[in-house]
Amino acid sequence: MRVIGGDAAGAMYGGLDVAEAVRLGAFAKLKSGERKPHIEFRGIKFNIPLDVRTPSYSDNSSASQANIPEMWSRKFWGEFLDEMARHRFNALSLWNLNPFPSIVKVPEFPDVALNDVLRAKPEHFDEKFSHRGGGMFKPAMLKDAEVVKRLSIDEKIVFWREVMQMAKDRGIEVYWFTWNTFLSAAEGKHGLSRDKEDENMIRYFRASVRETVKTYPLLAGMGITAG
Repeated sequence: MRVIGGDAAGAMYGGLDVAEAVRLGAFAKLKSGERKPHIEFRGIKFNIPLDVRTPSYSDNSSASQANIPEMWSRKFWGEFLDEMARHRFNALSLWNLNPFPSIVKVPEFPDVALNDVLRAKPEHFDEKFSHRGGGMFKPAMLKDAEVVKRLSIDEKIVFWREVMQMAKDRGIEVYWFTWNTFLSAAEGKHGLSRDKEDENMIRYFRASVRETVKTYPLLAGMGITAG
């Protein structure tokens, strides 16, 4: 039997079909023919808690904080992306209120980029957080925050480039999504403020998007949720 794909992903899926048939004892019943996915774009939406300083939506919980170290684990992403490929998913969207300080350096705003990975203690979370996304980060969380990974911003960039390469090797496109103009820990740096949507904040987000596109050539796209 031969497996021929229209592209690398198609050949991988064909190989997976054969492997699954062998594992299930159904190889003899596997018929030759052309396969084509019924749904072309098969994606997973992933709210990603990168750091207490760059939270995703509804990260006000001990569960999200417990998962922050996993977001910086190559082992986690290898296993997760393997499972996505096995189940024929080909798109992964990563959602964070403002991921840029944890994933990119912006020359015009150098103090915004974050070194290391921090999480907050459980006692900082209660039922008073807004469901509109505001206040997911509070400066008080930093007083006793735990450093769970020692990584410079340059090492973080290398990490996410490797994750995107792992995704590409499995036929998966990666997208970053943000929630409008949340600043989180960037608030107050270089005069940034969410109290008013001034030109400085607009410049910050435009520059952040620019640097993200330049920094990650394997990034398939970016999106925004109008929250």
